[in-house]
Amino acid sequence: LMVFDAPVLVAWVGPRYEHASLLIDLLAISTLISLPLASAASLLIGIGRHRGVVALAVAAATVNLALSIVLATHPGPMRLLFGEALSPGLVGVAMGTVVPQVLIGGILTALYACHVFKMSLLEFITRGVGRPALVCLAFLVPVLAVRALCHPAGWGPIMTTCIAAWLLFVVVAWRHG
Repeated sequence: LMVFDAPVLVAWVGPRYEHASLLIDLLAISTLISLPLASAASLLIGIGRHRGVVALAVAAATVNLALSIVLATHPGPMRLLFGEALSPGLVGVAMGTVVPQVLIGGILTALYACHVFKMSLLEFITRGVGRPALVCLAFLVPVLAVRALCHPAGWGPIMTTCIAAWLLFVVVAWRHG
């Protein structure tokens, strides 16, 4: 989504909303950080350490709601950071999601998993996140190259690019994942 944010919006809802790609980028960043830790959370639940996972999830949801309300109703900081291209309140709600996802769903969940699994943070990042991230480069590098060279627009070129890169990713993940 981050690679084809604006082209997807143009294909989906038209050029009028192309500027809203900032929202896609913000929300994709939070997913990029927290999603790799979902497997660690599942493992923690599986070994009976669900209280910590639930406490972190409740904390993230609470901070998300509170921060979204504050940033939506007091848009000054968002206006300073991102200007007026989008509604500062809407960007505030997105940032209200990003911050707890990164800090709680990402960093604190990783630290909790390291504590429970008796691993250093460096070991957790390199073995648990780093290697899969390197495998994902088999998708990301070709997609970035095609976007830079060809500027695909419309569903057909975007989907063709993604499917071709995904097939390469499958081969690399199968061999090295």
